[in-house]
Amino acid sequence: MLPTSFTEQEKLVAKILDELGLRYEQQCPIGQYTVDFYIPEIGTVIEADGPYGHYKKRDDNRDER
Repeated sequence: MLPTSFTEQEKLVAKILDELGLRYEQQCPIGQYTVDFYIPEIGTVIEADGPYGHYKKRDDNRDER
């Protein structure tokens, strides 16, 4: 079960990953970042960013790097 502090976007992504039967790590540290979801079997990171919010510019900069 997801912590209540997770955003609606994170809850939706987790639900879909669960339905697909994919194993994932939540709030996984990778380098200097903590990613929302990491799927080790396929080496994929998912960031469940919303379209708004005070972190948008930081998220855009992170995604560009």
